[in-house]
Amino acid sequence: MQRVIEQLDPYLECDDCIVDDKHVVFKVTSTQTTLHCPHCGVESKKVNSTNYRKIKDLPIEGKPTIIMLMARNMVCANPDCPHRFFVERFDFIQYHCQMTKRLAEKNMGEGKGKGIGNYGT
Repeated sequence: MQRVIEQLDPYLECDDCIVDDKHVVFKVTSTQTTLHCPHCGVESKKVNSTNYRKIKDLPIEGKPTIIMLMARNMVCANPDCPHRFFVERFDFIQYHCQMTKRLAEKNMGEGKGKGIGNYGT
């Protein structure tokens, strides 16, 4: 299952995988030790807090897949930065989105021709 997670981001590690009759759930953490502030670019190692984000991904064996991603809230090391804190960002998720980019692309592909004004034609 680690290979599935590494396809999303090589810096992710699968801590646990739970498969039941209805879902596949991955608990995932980042292995990066330092992050750059998206506002000023300064490197930071100081973690303020952590929280899990629930991210939907492509189905596995027909079951909805959920990634429970531990995201870190970091303290910016730059005293002149206008943002004291920043949240860890991941390239495989659009900012403030609750699904992977690949799931969003799949959903957009399935929705072509079914929008308003097409009336199911």
